[in-house]
Amino acid sequence: MSIRHFRKGLIERDKKIAAFKLTKCSDKEAVFEDPANVFPSRLIYRASTPDRLLIRLEGSRNGKPQSKDFPMDRLRS
Repeated sequence: MSIRHFRKGLIERDKKIAAFKLTKCSDKEAVFEDPANVFPSRLIYRASTPDRLLIRLEGSRNGKPQSKDFPMDRLRS
C-alpha cells in the first residue's frame, strides 16, 4: 500500500521520499512506520466512525516525543 501526500510549493528537503512500511492493518486502523525518519516516524490512520478519520503523526523533535493529530470528517453534500 502506498499513500502519497502532496502539497503546493515543495522545497528541496521535501523531495526526499520517506518510505513508511505498513506495520499494522485492521478494519479501522492502519499504521505505517519509518524509524529512520525523525518526524514523523509513525503515521496512524484510524477510522473512529464511518464518517470520521483521525490521522496521527508521531516521532521526536529535539529528542522529545511529539505527536500531531489531524481529525477529518466526511462532508455532506
